[in-house]
Amino acid sequence: PAGEFDLLLLDAFSSDAIPAHLLTREAMALYLSRLSDDGIILFHISNRHMNLAPVVARTGASEGAAMLQQFFVSNPDDPAQEGASSSLVVMLARTPEALDRFRADPRWTPLEADSGRPWSDDYSNIVGTLYESHFGRYPIPRAVTVTDGK
Repeated sequence: PAGEFDLLLLDAFSSDAIPAHLLTREAMALYLSRLSDDGIILFHISNRHMNLAPVVARTGASEGAAMLQQFFVSNPDDPAQEGASSSLVVMLARTPEALDRFRADPRWTPLEADSGRPWSDDYSNIVGTLYESHFGRYPIPRAVTVTDGK
């Protein structure tokens, strides 16, 4: 039901098969519409192959979401964390005020969207995201004007 959930948790991104349909503008609009006024969405987006934070940031920003991120680093010297790996979590809400209670914790940092295109039901770019994750933001082609037949 619309506006009733305090927490939505998405944790489907750790394999090498990325469920792109969960990261679209349409999906984000649906998630946000289901949140209570101070509800939050947590995306566990840890992935060995690609950084999905820019994808979530672009999609969240396109839907007007407020966002924070936290990188949980495992400590291999701590026996209680044996076998644990680091995790990346993104938190989104309909309003910045819904995230206020988390901002006091310095482990939560702002997540800002870049100028990349948000994914939608009509567009996603797994290859571009994979490239960005390994080599940085790929160059955006410039328009070339041909003059004098050259």
